[in-house]
Amino acid sequence: MAKPTAVRCLWMLPLLSQLSPGTGFECGTPPEVRKFLRTSIEKSELQTHAERKREVAGWISRYPRVFELRDYYLRMLRFREWEKWPALRAQMVQEAEARPDDAIALTVAAAALRGSDTPRAIALLERAQTVQPGDPISALELSRIYLTGKFADKEKSRQYFEVYAKGCPGYVDRSVEQVMSKAAPLETQTMAEALRQRLEKSTEPEEVSLYPILWGLEFRTRLPAEHPALRKQVAADLVRLKKTFPAPDARILAVLKTGAKQAGAAKEELALYDARIQQLAPRSQEAYVLARQAWEAQHKEPDKHDDVAGWMAWKKAYFEALTDWKDRYTEVRWLRSSWLALGAELKLLREEQVLPQLAKRIEDKERNQSQYLWDYLEAARVVLDNQWDAGRALGWMEKAWREAVRLDQYELNDDTVSEGERQLRLDSGGYRALAAAGWLRAALVTGERKAPPDMRAFIERPTPAGASWLAGYYESRARLAAIEGRRADALTYFQQALLARREPPRMYRGKLEDRLLEDAKAYFLANGGSETAFALWSTPRPGKAGEPPEGRWETPTKPLPAFELTDLSGQTWKLKQLEGKAVLINLWATWCGPCRAELPYIQKLYEQTKDRADVQVLTFNIDEEVGLVEPYMREHGFTFPVLLAYQLVHGFLGPIGIPQNWLVDPKGNWKATQVGFDAADPDWVNTMLRKLESLRTGQ
Repeated sequence: MAKPTAVRCLWMLPLLSQLSPGTGFECGTPPEVRKFLRTSIEKSELQTHAERKREVAGWISRYPRVFELRDYYLRMLRFREWEKWPALRAQMVQEAEARPDDAIALTVAAAALRGSDTPRAIALLERAQTVQPGDPISALELSRIYLTGKFADKEKSRQYFEVYAKGCPGYVDRSVEQVMSKAAPLETQTMAEALRQRLEKSTEPEEVSLYPILWGLEFRTRLPAEHPALRKQVAADLVRLKKTFPAPDARILAVLKTGAKQAGAAKEELALYDARIQQLAPRSQEAYVLARQAWEAQHKEPDKHDDVAGWMAWKKAYFEALTDWKDRYTEVRWLRSSWLALGAELKLLREEQVLPQLAKRIEDKERNQSQYLWDYLEAARVVLDNQWDAGRALGWMEKAWREAVRLDQYELNDDTVSEGERQLRLDSGGYRALAAAGWLRAALVTGERKAPPDMRAFIERPTPAGASWLAGYYESRARLAAIEGRRADALTYFQQALLARREPPRMYRGKLEDRLLEDAKAYFLANGGSETAFALWSTPRPGKAGEPPEGRWETPTKPLPAFELTDLSGQTWKLKQLEGKAVLINLWATWCGPCRAELPYIQKLYEQTKDRADVQVLTFNIDEEVGLVEPYMREHGFTFPVLLAYQLVHGFLGPIGIPQNWLVDPKGNWKATQVGFDAADPDWVNTMLRKLESLRTGQ
């Protein structure tokens, strides 16, 4: 029997011959395929990469015109077969060139090329549009490429999305919605109407998950005055869904509960959904979330981060809850890792209890070729924090370094990234900065004296341009010099790291960790220094005028757009009308945990400033499911203004981390941004008041 060609061994999917030239991908993803993809992701940790690959290939052979299957397969190859990927990609391009009139071959090759040779990917997709005018999937991919980054062209992105919308009306999932929200917002209402018509005819359980997308589109495209009518429409949807699915599973129940919230259901009705979810899926993520919410209602976190005794009691209670949850909610696999880490921190679990379980989790992921960088980092942190087997931690961090190098290489070689974004990744150090810091920490404990050459070159890279990254950069250089015995260099870099810190660590959840200060002091004293000299040596100099704001605040790199947004009451807010006021804008969403922690403080700040003519507190909500916002505000008694800003924020900034706080001066200039809730600030409200006063007075 003849051996298969190298070409076929590489690609393993000689499926294009099943299709006639010019045939493109079909619209959307069939329900049975969507179910397979969902379950494949859920069980990814239980399968080897080879098993998953064979399974996906089998589904592609059955559904050769479903793009989401091909895209899923390509991502598996790209991230789990690093060494083979260039040859695999080249084979896909070769197949496309051999079939220049086949829209599927052209689109698959373009998807493989995007990020490595995006101009060529664009040419292949444009060829697909030529051989099959109006092909929706290649048009959607072009719209995605032109949306952001180095190839951003909003007009082209809009035009190509219109081609998709015309060819696939009503086929909207989360990925399509994200493109549409930025590329073609005017298409949103039309697509929502088509999606509703399609869903109202569907009896497929897998398609129920699309209802939250539908409701989100409808609420975002209607004025708040129309929302009461929309809530009645959602209530009618629920009646129809209950008739269509008289015995719903937990996932359908979760959708029904989301709809019930948007329809304005009472707490008693929502509680019935919770009870049924816990009964039907007692080990699921949905059941765990309900249990966690109930537990949090009974176990409030201490108000102050310096309440050591209060936080210790809370953590012990949380550990007891995790002890139960890790065995009860077995579909939530990260619970065991959290239990191990907290048990080790509280000294409630011993080394011989924790280490074997950490090692087994890593071994399982290595065997299945799952993403395991974070497992290495977390396992090493637990070991080092507890002064256990540092040699084991060093071995894990050596593997973490190799994984970090590959991840950074992928991101830095992405040719869709703008030069500014690329420089930011270089300055921050990316994944390698995290892995190198962990390796250096383990090396200092074990007595290792030689860093891997590529790690050494990375640590000694040129000084970052951004002030935010200097402390971490100098800290790594100090630790490298220390393990190599270069004492003068180590002392110099430790000092620079301390002086570059924009704010020293503060108490957080009952603990104060300042490893940099502790290690710098220990090294200083071990090399003949005195306590008095160290205090002088490590004290920061007074700040200079014009330096960026302290702490986690950053100076924005672009102006704030002249927004015109509607709040929940229907009032329109314009940036121009806020001139003369110092403004705080908080970005949040109902699903964001840190946002939920910060919003009570926003409410307190609003209550203290709402009657002032020179200060304004606003919030920008970026929920996709806008119908959940008003019930959430009502449930928590919040009264601060909520401007519906999903479209603005995602169109202006793209995907971002929340919560964020923006400071805008009385002239409308965006002066500072804080990403994340500063939970360590013991006096958050007064800190914000001082910042607003500084804006108001121009100081």
